[in-house]
Amino acid sequence: MTVYRLHVESGPKHRKTMVHVPALLGCIGQGPTTEEALATTPESIRAFLTFVAAHGEAVDPAAAFTTKVEEHVTEGMWLGNGDPSIVFASDLPPLSAKDVTTFTARWLAIREATQQLAAPLATSRLVAKPERGRSVAGMLTHVMGAAPAYLRTFGPVTDLNRAARHADLDPGAARELLAESTDGTIELLEALGPADRKAEHHRGSGLWTARKTLRRLLEHEWEHHRELAARLG
Repeated sequence: MTVYRLHVESGPKHRKTMVHVPALLGCIGQGPTTEEALATTPESIRAFLTFVAAHGEAVDPAAAFTTKVEEHVTEGMWLGNGDPSIVFASDLPPLSAKDVTTFTARWLAIREATQQLAAPLATSRLVAKPERGRSVAGMLTHVMGAAPAYLRTFGPVTDLNRAARHADLDPGAARELLAESTDGTIELLEALGPADRKAEHHRGSGLWTARKTLRRLLEHEWEHHRELAARLG
């Protein structure tokens, strides 16, 4: 039986928690407490397996599995939200060329699924501000703005930043700009060479390895795809 090893980050008093599943890069569980996050993680794993299987990955969403907490981080600056200062042991191995191909295809599947959710919305619904949280356009802008923040591990990301800035100024164009951002991200990922795949850079929030960069890129994309799916029912 597959054992998924979990890396957990919890805020003070084990409140807001994010659970990372490195063997399924991009898969996360979340909850207002550590107990709740861990309780719902198997369901989150099953949902992720179902999604990637539907997009061509050779996994069985119905297969039995178990989980084990491998690491639990309780010190950091933004715990429970994908704290950028955390480096898990699983973030350290360099990426292989096959890893990059697999994770690029996985990221693209998530991004395209998000685009499909937003595509039929009238502009008025796209930009409407709910009582709590971001508008749909705001969510799309947030997603496209996060990608270059992660990908600067690999070098300049000026074009990707430009799309996010324009979406801030013109929320009604967020869908079109998200598509532009998607193309630019794929172009960057497909160009990664051997040196990029073992890149390690220190910046404000700590050490960023190539694997950590793709982990957070995928996790963030998946987190907000599920948020949008829940918002739209």
